[in-house]
Amino acid sequence: MSPRSHSLLAASLLAVLPAIASAQEAPAVPETAEATAPPAATPDAGVPSNQNDSSNEVAQPASPPGEVPVNDPEAPPARPAAPTPTAPLPDPEAHAEPTATETRSAAADAAADERNQSPGMLSVMGKVGFVYSSGLGASLRYRHTIVPDGWLRKGNVRDELGFEGGVDYMSYTIDPYDWTLSLVEVYGSVTWNVWLTEKFAVYPRAGLGYGVASLDTGGATPLVGSYSGIYGVGGLGALYDLGGVRLRIEIANRDLNVGAAMTF
Repeated sequence: MSPRSHSLLAASLLAVLPAIASAQEAPAVPETAEATAPPAATPDAGVPSNQNDSSNEVAQPASPPGEVPVNDPEAPPARPAAPTPTAPLPDPEAHAEPTATETRSAAADAAADERNQSPGMLSVMGKVGFVYSSGLGASLRYRHTIVPDGWLRKGNVRDELGFEGGVDYMSYTIDPYDWTLSLVEVYGSVTWNVWLTEKFAVYPRAGLGYGVASLDTGGATPLVGSYSGIYGVGGLGALYDLGGVRLRIEIANRDLNVGAAMTF
């Protein structure tokens, strides 16, 4: 070996001696440090880590913005859709105009209520006789309603039942004898007023009366004298209400009665 080679070997030894000395002075690593160190995760060969983690999941379609996936178990329950406001259906009876029949019926009820407030009726009538040739007379009657709401309530028809008492005076001229028959009657009868409208009514009446008659022949004949007796009373009449005053006409047993009545 040449002197040059010796010099290079000595220089190399001098360079590595400090490193060997420091290695000998460093403390040994305890075995427990290797045991407690966590093992590094080793991914499967040839498979990316993100694909391996989602291998057991089923791909879900993307949900539109603002919507929650249907099959998300942790998602809050979906709110029901707000109902669309709709206009209420019109009630056919709420704003229906009253029919003509209902209007007449309401007017008839109102008129009946007004009549019920004035159950009394005082009548004054003139009488025209047609049995014993010709005759003239007068009648004064009072009627009181005893059943204001009767049995007829169809449309504008109403009825009422009442009792009427009166006194009549008649003077007949019997032709061709020129005789005079005077008759005074007191009677009572039941009248049934049937109001066909709120203003117009018809009625029958029936009852009993007691009369006293006197005959004047103008001379001494067997027919001169007086007589009395009980007799039946009947007639058919009509009323027209003017509001507190009623026009009245009636055909009775032996005469025609025409006059007016006042209610109270």
